[in-house]
Amino acid sequence: MLCVEVFGVEKHRIRVLIAYNNESSSNIIKENIEAESDMEVVAMTTNGEETLKKILELAPDVALVDLVMPVNDGLWILEELEEAKFTQTGVIAMSSFENDTVSHLAIDLGAKYFLVKPFSCICLKRRVRQIYNDMRVNEIKIKNHESSAHERPMSKRVEINEIDEDNTEYIVSDVIIRLGIAPSLKGYYYIRSSVIMILNEEDTVMGITKRIYPDVAKEYKTSAGKVERDMRHAIDLSWKKDEGLGYEKVFGCSFHKKPTNGQMLANIAEYVKLRGLKKVM
Repeated sequence: MLCVEVFGVEKHRIRVLIAYNNESSSNIIKENIEAESDMEVVAMTTNGEETLKKILELAPDVALVDLVMPVNDGLWILEELEEAKFTQTGVIAMSSFENDTVSHLAIDLGAKYFLVKPFSCICLKRRVRQIYNDMRVNEIKIKNHESSAHERPMSKRVEINEIDEDNTEYIVSDVIIRLGIAPSLKGYYYIRSSVIMILNEEDTVMGITKRIYPDVAKEYKTSAGKVERDMRHAIDLSWKKDEGLGYEKVFGCSFHKKPTNGQMLANIAEYVKLRGLKKVM
């Protein structure tokens, strides 16, 4: 467990709200979450209006929000939370529709992650921890900044869930999404795994064909050729949206032509490293 100093913040289990339009699936998610010692379910809802009310009332750490629900849908919930400037809860948007427009809209409205159904509960719980840890880190930074301007009170040592590996994956995912590559694309996952591989072993970027494609293909039980094509397809789609302007906003430099797969992986890895992220162990 990682220990850091914060002021007036108590350790607690990750409080999760489940907003799902299918009761049996919702119960399965609840059982899996409550099987974890660091998580608890604080509410379960089945429609948009009830979900918004519970989020504002309970302020859960993470809300799992199905985008397709009766009364009002998940996008409406995100719009209302954005309008209310309510940022205490990290929202994971869920949908069975693999649609770039919907996933981008959910992220633009404030969702921390977009999860395509069906998904494994192992994956879901990892995302819950990633988002919780990321929000806690931001909270600590804000509190430390505020405390530097005032007399420092008696500090407490507080344990925070281990964040290195999960937080790395979350940060890399965030960069890829901001580049305009949606989680609904297979290339998104291949790019993410490749970047994390490069962060662990820098020399792999020099062997994209012999090292990265085969290793990622093995991880996802597919072929190296398909990994290469799906990566290229994802980059093509993101480039065509604004002719590289999104890349310039993220990386801070101009791209005169669409980057190759290798150039994209190297740029993302370097961007993450320059922000002081340690290797994934």
